[in-house]
Amino acid sequence: MTRCGTVALAGRPNVGKSTLLNALVGEHLAIVSPKPQSTRVPVVGLLTRGDAQFIFTDSPGLLQPEYRLHEAMRAAALRALDDAELIVYLHPLAEYPAPPLTTVAGLDKPPRAPIVTVYTKADVVDASARPPVRPSDVVLSAITRAGLDELLETLRARLPESPFHYDPDELATQPMRFFAAEFIRE
Repeated sequence: MTRCGTVALAGRPNVGKSTLLNALVGEHLAIVSPKPQSTRVPVVGLLTRGDAQFIFTDSPGLLQPEYRLHEAMRAAALRALDDAELIVYLHPLAEYPAPPLTTVAGLDKPPRAPIVTVYTKADVVDASARPPVRPSDVVLSAITRAGLDELLETLRARLPESPFHYDPDELATQPMRFFAAEFIRE
């Protein structure tokens, strides 16, 4: 039986959600920028690997809204959490330990989907200074690709049994026009 499900990439702005999405699908789908709030609307990337299809949603960073655009971005991020069958909660390894996702997202109760905590940007932390993370957590660098296979194995085990939702050769759900606009904005 095949496995397929939606996986929300969640966390504060600039924790590496877009970089991770691009590394996982092997294409530059999402804007990557040192400027916070580069991702304004969710970007969906698809990865079919063996008997598993991952539907990754790169959502805007979780933040306290200061104006209308922030409110729309926050609403989109929270919808992605609600719609997900799995949540990958990203946090920089250099800022270990990660606060609970409920705190970062300002939620009254935990999301219904299982949460996998992923510590990002491992390439900028000296190996001798790495903190001891829980065995259930994943440490990775999307830049060097270290830890990506471990993450995919962890997620695959938690995906529901389901037929694929998309053709295995597809990489995204948005039309080409969307990506052209994002490329220009970047």
